[in-house]
Amino acid sequence: MPRLTTPFRRLLPLLVFALLALPLRAIQDPPDQPKPTEKPPTEEPERVLGPQPYDPDRPVEPPAGEEDVWGYEAIETSEPDEAAETASSVEIVRARPKGELGHRWVRSIGRWEPGAARAAWSAQGDRIAFDAPGDLGFRAIYVRDAETGQRRCLTCDLWQLRKKNVLAPEWHPSGDWIAVIVQDLPRRLLPSPARMASFHRALHADLWILTADGRNAWQLTRSAEQGGAVHEAKISYEGDRIAWTERTDSRAGTEGAWVVRVAQLELRKVPSFKNDRTLRPTTWPSRVVVEGFTQNDRGLWLTLTARDRVGSLAARYDLDTLRLDLLDTGGTWDLEARAVPRGERIVLASDRGLDRGRALPRSADLWFITPLGLRQERLTFFNDPSSDHYLGETLISDIAWAPDGRAVLLSLVSSNGGTTEEALWRVDLSAGLQGETSTIR
Repeated sequence: MPRLTTPFRRLLPLLVFALLALPLRAIQDPPDQPKPTEKPPTEEPERVLGPQPYDPDRPVEPPAGEEDVWGYEAIETSEPDEAAETASSVEIVRARPKGELGHRWVRSIGRWEPGAARAAWSAQGDRIAFDAPGDLGFRAIYVRDAETGQRRCLTCDLWQLRKKNVLAPEWHPSGDWIAVIVQDLPRRLLPSPARMASFHRALHADLWILTADGRNAWQLTRSAEQGGAVHEAKISYEGDRIAWTERTDSRAGTEGAWVVRVAQLELRKVPSFKNDRTLRPTTWPSRVVVEGFTQNDRGLWLTLTARDRVGSLAARYDLDTLRLDLLDTGGTWDLEARAVPRGERIVLASDRGLDRGRALPRSADLWFITPLGLRQERLTFFNDPSSDHYLGETLISDIAWAPDGRAVLLSLVSSNGGTTEEALWRVDLSAGLQGETSTIR
């Protein structure tokens, strides 16, 4: 191989450096390109968070063209859920468009009566009864006009009920009578709002009935004298029967063993009942709460809590066949089940998908299911931090329907930041929740 001459040998490093510098210069000095036009930053509309006061003149409709969409994936998007219900699967739908109230059938929602609980709507729709703090620290029954909002205490002046907790009103369909439970406990032993949402409100309690004007009251049971317990009563749609539950054994588990009692209601000069039946819906000891009669008056909606079991089950109990049908939605706590008035669907409070909190014994939001359970949708999001109606840990202790099925009052206990609040919340609904009428009740 010929040897390079000395001058060429000196020029070789310069040639190598020049060849390496060309691509570096191309990278450092790219050809001139037009700069993109910078858009001014857009301001997002202000989003009001937290509970809003109830305003019946401020209905909120779903977005235009999306009334029949199943739902939305999450609160951060408005893309519709493409899933559809099939006969072989249960479809869970969470309809929460960003900035909207929640479910597409919820028109408005807000705090209706602070400090109140356990409401009942008269069959005429003109009056609402509930219990709230009264004189001397005990709870009393109040009646509020559905149109004007004016309220008055029904039991504050009744000497028989002085220094007693009067709870859980239930209207007779005539509008002339109200059934209540009366708890006879010293003020220092009265349960807290959270404990009042459980079986503690039934301890040392009896069933009473009042005239709707609050002038007279009669005691129907005497369980408290024997150390018993009575849960609130429910009156049939025809008004001829009354049902309640009593504890029969305080040693069976933490909450005892309970039975259902159904009797014929006699409303004359002195109200009474007769032909009462004692029923045991389960073969295992459990606490039973009567949530109401089915719409054909041939059955009861029940909440069952088994002995030494964490959680509860919602059920429908046929009074003729004594058949018990459980409504399993997958929650640990399923309770307060009842049918939507003038409709086929069922609503209940459930903790499905919620984490166990620390401040309250349980949490729950409102769900509806179809009679066969194939379609299940969550209606409220009080326990969801991403919801506009987040209240912290929240449980539903009672559900009261308007007679037309277009509004519901929820008895809520919520805890947020160490503060516990009890209040009645009103939820106004569209006709979509009622669905088509059905013989299934």
